[in-house]
Amino acid sequence: MNDARQLVILLRHGGLRSRVGTILLPHTILGREETLAAQLDVHYINFASCILDSLPEEAAYLTLSVDKLTYHLDLLANSRTARDCILLANFDLPLSRLAHENRLLLWGRLLLDFPYKKNSLILLLPAVVPHSALLPEGGLQQEWADSKRLVNLSNGNLSEI
Repeated sequence: MNDARQLVILLRHGGLRSRVGTILLPHTILGREETLAAQLDVHYINFASCILDSLPEEAAYLTLSVDKLTYHLDLLANSRTARDCILLANFDLPLSRLAHENRLLLWGRLLLDFPYKKNSLILLLPAVVPHSALLPEGGLQQEWADSKRLVNLSNGNLSEI
């Protein structure tokens, strides 16, 4: 859990222009994201539900784009919350709806071009093989890792949850 706590500290106090991080969760913690948020002292939001709740009642389809996801993330990042950091569960669901090249565009935007928001954001994804189609690829994934904004939690560091 130390890596996750260090990510929260970095996002809150690290002087980053774009305060977005990602935590990869092992399957044993999936479904207990709200507990993780409480342990990290961050605000919890189910991102997939948030998007669905924003749809008009008569909506028959959910179309997502990089701009729409960025819009929803921007709303949350600039909203009033009790804490200055928001943990977004189920980020993988809307992310998986984007075409591969659009996912890469979104990852690049969130790393470098999502500046000066009220709240920092932590995107939760299930921990899968490092070459998951949901994760940024190659050099972009390395940039996320080098900036210490991509944390892969293991079962070993979850004992206090």
